[in-house]
Amino acid sequence: MNYKKWVFRIFIHVVILNILVFFITIKFNTFLYDPVRVNLVISILDIFATLSLLAGWIMIILSAVHKQLNDVKTWIGTIGLLFFTLFPFVIFLIS
Repeated sequence: MNYKKWVFRIFIHVVILNILVFFITIKFNTFLYDPVRVNLVISILDIFATLSLLAGWIMIILSAVHKQLNDVKTWIGTIGLLFFTLFPFVIFLIS
């Protein structure tokens, strides 16, 4: 199986899901939207983003086991997934 392509694809999915959560959070207005429903949508998107992040790390490990880490897309996906993994911890330590 071609794991190196899946690393990049999953990274793109994580980016898209995080952008969606960001824009939903920014555009939230209590007068126009139901807060419970918006919270549910954000939670569902966050769960999908977290599961995609875990799947990405599994694909990185499988790609490393099968020695497929020699592609630019794989490195972009690996660095991107590392960023999305470490970013919440850095924000937590700063705040």
